[in-house]
Formats: sequence, C-alpha cells, structure tokens
Amino acid sequence: AGFVDVGHARDNADMVLWVYANLLSGSRNFQVGNDTVVVSTPPVCKAQILALAGAIVYVNSWAHELITWGNTAVFGAAQAEDYSAFSPEDLPSNIVGIRAASTAINAGGDASPKAFDDQMDIAFAAMMNGKEDELGAQPAAVTKQLEEQVEFEIGDKDLAGKWWTYDKSSGQNGFVR
Repeated sequence: AGFVDVGHARDNADMVLWVYANLLSGSRNFQVGNDTVVVSTPPVCKAQILALAGAIVYVNSWAHELITWGNTAVFGAAQAEDYSAFSPEDLPSNIVGIRAASTAINAGGDASPKAFDDQMDIAFAAMMNGKEDELGAQPAAVTKQLEEQVEFEIGDKDLAGKWWTYDKSSGQNGFVR
C-alpha cells in the first residue's frame, strides 16, 4: 500500500491510449512527449499492441524521472522538478494509470474520448475500492495519518522515512531527499 498520485495515474493512462492508437493505426515512428518511439517489429494482435503501449508508456515515465533527477536546468526555474523526481509514489502511480487504461481499453474505451473517460472512471473505482479492490483505498482520516508519518517538519532532526514537506509560509514545499 502507499499513496497514489491520481494526476500521474491519469497522465499515464491518457498516454497509453495515445500510444495504443498510434500503434493500432500502423505507426512505427511517433512522438511520446519529447521522445521518439521507433517500433521495428509491430505487434499484430490488439492484446500485444496494448501490452506494447503500456510498456512504452512505462519506460517513458521512468525516463522522465531520470532526466529530471537533481537537474533543475532541464526545464528552467519555472518548471524545476529537482526534488520530485523519483518521489516514492511516482512509478507506482504510473503503473496504476497504465493498468487502468488497459482495463478501460479492453472494455471498449478506445471507441471515443467519452468512452475512454467513462471506462477510466469504472476502472479506477474498481481498482481503488470497488469489485477488484486491488489498491485498498483508505478513508481520508487514515490517508491523513499516513501523510503525517512521512512529512518532514521544520526542526526535525532525522530524515529517516520523511520524504515530503509542506510549510504554508514557504515557497520551498515539496520533496525531501
């Protein structure tokens, strides 16, 4: 168990649909974010295409974390991601999005943007606390308690297990390494 960043999950889900659509249309060379994907041997069945789309999106999400690791010069000060690269919830959240998108597409979510959105709602709900209950979503009070356990507060002497900080008076909120 842990935190799921729904923003990361949805970004990756949307990217799976994008990559899947490109592969399904026969594209062998296309952009995913700032990266170029080249597929030398495209899969032939929809299940393989969807699996490849998920793999491409996962590698791309991992690459994003890698290029932003400790380097605020990559994006400039306005978009610096120095302390958020590889935060503990990033990659698991990305995987949640990839799985949810795969479920949504398999349920007909590739028919239209609305169909995808509708199927994503169903897939997320099932994963979080529905029929599938894969993630075992917790009530807000439990989540808040867990959040407090990993929060570094000004004056703390030990960073062990602390990876997040929030100080209302500071512009330096974010992740602690």
